[in-house]
Amino acid sequence: MATTKTAKKTTTAPKKRTASKVSKSVSVKSTPSKSSVSSASISNLQKKVLDPKNRRSLILAIVVIILILAIYLGKSLVVAALVNGQPVSRLAIIHDLEQQSGKAALDAVVTRMLVFQEAQKKNITASEKDIDGEIARIRSQFQAQGQNLDQLLATQGLTKEKFRDEVKVQILVTKILGDQVKVSDKEFNDFLAKNQDLLATEKDQNAAKANLRQQMEQQKLAQKYQEWIATVKKNAKITTFVNY
Repeated sequence: MATTKTAKKTTTAPKKRTASKVSKSVSVKSTPSKSSVSSASISNLQKKVLDPKNRRSLILAIVVIILILAIYLGKSLVVAALVNGQPVSRLAIIHDLEQQSGKAALDAVVTRMLVFQEAQKKNITASEKDIDGEIARIRSQFQAQGQNLDQLLATQGLTKEKFRDEVKVQILVTKILGDQVKVSDKEFNDFLAKNQDLLATEKDQNAAKANLRQQMEQQKLAQKYQEWIATVKKNAKITTFVNY
């Protein structure tokens, strides 16, 4: 007898997803990618910034912040003083100073610039050693007269830096004029013959004569300088935009 075998039909049951995997799958599908979020945010931000209204507001806000910082950090640049809460602007002070001595101040600056320019043309310089030596000479002169150079500068409102600048200009002028400001032996002896009483009471005659000769040279320098600078100004091209 033929025996028939019945084939057992086996069916494979589908695997069940765990809750964690399902939730992870749902989460990945429902959450947009970082690149899409950042691109959308940047696009929206660009649209807002490019909007004329928003741009004007942004610029205005930046200007206000800058002004507030400038007033807070540099109020001394704008306000010179407060009088019972009312500000005194630096512009008002500058305006008054210009009205009082603006012409003299401008003339001094122009003159100093002309001296520097003429010295540069002639390749003449005043080294720090030259300036220190001249200041030491001036200081010893005042000390010999019982005076203090620093105190005299303070009474005249001159700082040491400003005084050094003035000494530098004087050295340049002396070098530019050269032999024109030298006092010859004949000039000095003729002056002594007419003014013998000037050194009569001096104990150190040699030192007194040296100081007197220096004073004569300074006077001669001042005279020659006035003549020279007048000629330089006449030949210079000076254009002024403010009339004091």
